Amino acid sequence: PQTLTLVGELEESDLEEDDNLAGDINETEEEVEILVSFEEDGQEYHLVRLLDPVLLVGKSGNENTRILLTPEESDNVMPKLENMFLTYQEGDEM
Repeated sequence: PQTLTLVGELEESDLEEDDNLAGDINETEEEVEILVSFEEDGQEYHLVRLLDPVLLVGKSGNENTRILLTPEESDNVMPKLENMFLTYQEGDEM
């Protein structure tokens, strides 16, 4: 598997400066592993897996499905969920 860092496109002049920064990763960049790559109509596509875990909050849908929260639902639920998590973490420390 290959490992890439997601960043914007670089202009030719930026490539020389980037060589001096090799190995440095900006906090806003995410590292991914390329699972599959293919090209269609001149456009390259990649299926990637994030190397850092990502938590998604959702709700039950029909039968075996889950649905991501709307922004309004997230604004309502996330503070409660964060409080529950912090309370749980504090209980583990005792």
